[in-house]
Amino acid sequence: MNKFAVLGSPISHSKSPEIHSAIFSELGEKHSYDRIELGSGLAEFLGTLDDSWHGLSLTMPLKEEALDIGQHADFVAIQAQAANTLVRTDTGWDAYNTDVFGIQQALMGKKFSSVAILGTGATARSAIVAMLELGKNVSIWGRSLDKAKRLAAEFEISAIEKLHTALSQPAVISTVVAGGLDDQLKGDYKGVLLDVVYHPWPTKLALHFPEKNRVSGLEMLLWQALGQQRLFHGLELDEQGLDDQLRRRRALEQPATLAQPVQHPERGAYVHCRGAPLQQRPPWNREPRRTRQGAGPHCRAQPGLEPVEPGRQALAHHAGRDDPVHQLAVA
Repeated sequence: MNKFAVLGSPISHSKSPEIHSAIFSELGEKHSYDRIELGSGLAEFLGTLDDSWHGLSLTMPLKEEALDIGQHADFVAIQAQAANTLVRTDTGWDAYNTDVFGIQQALMGKKFSSVAILGTGATARSAIVAMLELGKNVSIWGRSLDKAKRLAAEFEISAIEKLHTALSQPAVISTVVAGGLDDQLKGDYKGVLLDVVYHPWPTKLALHFPEKNRVSGLEMLLWQALGQQRLFHGLELDEQGLDDQLRRRRALEQPATLAQPVQHPERGAYVHCRGAPLQQRPPWNREPRRTRQGAGPHCRAQPGLEPVEPGRQALAHHAGRDDPVHQLAVA
């Protein structure tokens, strides 16, 4: 039996164990997946794990530390400067970011051209990368205007000073902790909202948006977990069967409706992979973080190339047999 866990602080509310356990059950595998309270000292914690530990999910405040620890990191994690997944290898741990994919999938089917990101932490960075990948006009608001301006300069996006202005955008992604905005909320808004907080639902922030436009953070959580499972196991998943399994187990308070894979307007479906050295810097004005082994590997999907099956060497975003072929190019 292999061991997995989600680490972070606070962690008692996390539904990751329910979701991943349902996935293991769907795959017919008997592995353990626990939640472990850990606010710092990730490197020291990893040193205590034996060989039965195969993968870890990371939440706040460990995503930046996880990237530093990874001997290799995928291109998305380097872009976002944050990793939510560590995968055990023969020589250590590799760092990945599946939050970007989770955010993109959570908003599939929602129509908007501009989006405001609320918050300035690791998840906000992933949200920025996710939306820039889809060609959206991105702005950012933070409780600290100075931090928001620094992040805006880093990604070459705009900073918004007033919360009301940010909430009035066609779409809003809130990465602020539960209750962090409650005393500042006034009036109602018409746009799309993805609130990464999912308990309790609807959040007070969500109640200020039309019900049809609210997206729970559980959608993001489910999709980033599916990405982690492909990294952990390299297996194709029966995602509709998984959805049914989650409903039966009531792992989700609001059952998720699985969407089609994100298609980048120029590159097709985005793909994570291992094995290729980073050849270029991200497309905005900052240097990628280097891990101990140098720059992390990355892949990009492009049309017209030979298909590559998802596995331990590649994380494809969707494995449904009837879906468009995911095509892989190593840059």
